[in-house]
Amino acid sequence: KYGAALEIWTTLQQHSNASTHPFLQCLALATALELADPLLEFHQEDIFIDPMQRYLHYEQAWLFGELDPAFETLSVWELRCVINSAAPNDQLAWGREMLCNYRPDHMLLEDKWRYCRIVRTDVFYRSLPSPPKDFKQILSGGGECGPRAQMARFACKAFGIPTWGVRQPKHAAIARWTEKGWVICLGYEMKDSYW
Repeated sequence: KYGAALEIWTTLQQHSNASTHPFLQCLALATALELADPLLEFHQEDIFIDPMQRYLHYEQAWLFGELDPAFETLSVWELRCVINSAAPNDQLAWGREMLCNYRPDHMLLEDKWRYCRIVRTDVFYRSLPSPPKDFKQILSGGGECGPRAQMARFACKAFGIPTWGVRQPKHAAIARWTEKGWVICLGYEMKDSYW
């Protein structure tokens, strides 16, 4: 999808602050590369993440100091693992506000559970009659390993921490970036994981 990536890149250069800061250049490149292949919003059949709006969302959150301090140290590849959140931008903003107000203790953790610990403390493990339609429903209604892993990825990506989904034998978990390297949360070790 090189042509689509180049179109997105050109648009971002013309209609954003991407050219004003080296980090924003990396963020724009990550956005163009990741969203050149359209990404559906969480549990939607015909609504896609808008590349320009996604870039602007993270640019604004970074400029306002809402993201993890490590966000501006990430590589383009790592930024792609943030940009590709299936959550709509308004839900990402809600996730940051909710965690700051409801569970500020999770934001101060110095280990792999920063942000995503909300799954262990507030997302109950239980079967649901139908899949959740958004992340607020996961928080209020719980779910089995799939929805819980989706909520953990959502919480990390809302604050600019890269994640990728992990499949394990009869289980779903997440891999997340830390300053010490990638680690698995909510599951077995990396050697037992695939995507």
